[in-house]
Amino acid sequence: GGGDDDDEGEEDGGGEGTGVVLDDAMRAVRRADKKSRRWSQQQLKKAMQLKDIKFFNKLMSNFGNEKQLGFACQAFALLPKARLQPSVYSVTNIVNACVRCGETQRAQEYFDLCPSLELFPNEVTYTALVKGYCQDGKLDKVLSILSEMNDREIHPNVRTYNTVLRGCVRNTALDVMRRVWTDLTQTPDVVPDQTSYEYRVKVLCQHFRLDEAWAALEEIKQARVTCTPPVYAALATACAMTGRDASKALSLAQRSINYVPGETYGSAERHSVDRGDQGWAEGGEQAHQFRYSNNLFNRLRDEEVAKECERVTEFLQSGKDNIAAALARAQGGPTASDRVVYSQTSGAELATLHPSSAAPLKKSKKHKKQKQQQQQ
Repeated sequence: GGGDDDDEGEEDGGGEGTGVVLDDAMRAVRRADKKSRRWSQQQLKKAMQLKDIKFFNKLMSNFGNEKQLGFACQAFALLPKARLQPSVYSVTNIVNACVRCGETQRAQEYFDLCPSLELFPNEVTYTALVKGYCQDGKLDKVLSILSEMNDREIHPNVRTYNTVLRGCVRNTALDVMRRVWTDLTQTPDVVPDQTSYEYRVKVLCQHFRLDEAWAALEEIKQARVTCTPPVYAALATACAMTGRDASKALSLAQRSINYVPGETYGSAERHSVDRGDQGWAEGGEQAHQFRYSNNLFNRLRDEEVAKECERVTEFLQSGKDNIAAALARAQGGPTASDRVVYSQTSGAELATLHPSSAAPLKKSKKHKKQKQQQQQ
């Protein structure tokens, strides 16, 4: 084929043209990866020449942010060869790098080196480890770590609590959320922020505890904390799904959609300190990059909130019959269109379709099979 055929293939998204485009893209990715690895190797050589703990710590942090765990581990392993004693910031950064790459067990192994290195992990080190176990859904382990911190008189900060609360959202853990919230409000010099309240309301809405969620909203107002869009979205969704306060949910949905995107809110979930021996410089390129990432995160979150609330708004405006039918299905009861069928069925058959509407049946194989078919 000639040049015209290749061009046409690319426009149509098929044929040899697409293969050429994909090959070019793969080559570009490989070139970028090779360039990144070359730069990382150069930085390790530079670190061995400088023999500066701050530079090593910054390097491990950067490798962690780029999810280059191999280079981060290599940097930590080079410290003895550079005749440098690891600091608590060294351990914190390598633990955080492991967590960011989903290697919680390896993070725990580095954390466990602290006694042999005569280091005392601080609340930032613990927070990085807590984040890993939250991502893995091991909230029992998280609670044991918080207990260990208390025994060692290391007070969690608001970022630590927010990390756990976010884990509660990910794992819909109502009881853990309540326990952690109690600890948060009773910890000296720690005050819940916007992110703390947001995660609390989200968990309450996940379990349809609307009375508590509305009470939490009042607490937010009394604390003079700006309510974040995800709070309104969670309340609107829960109200719509339970059929309670539908008009208020619609108002909240509209309020959330009209929220001005790009406003910075909440605490930044950073597991590093921009000063001291950790190797971060105040201000400069790192600070600029963080502000850019934070603003991008907020903008994307606002867009997701707007989409969610638009769905709630569309549902609430779909008409009373549609809403009633949807709520009936959500609650496991018969819908209006099902009543004709139900009127011609026996009590046993009705129980098979909706077990809550008749006396319980013995869990026979036939019953289980019918129930599975109904769910499908």
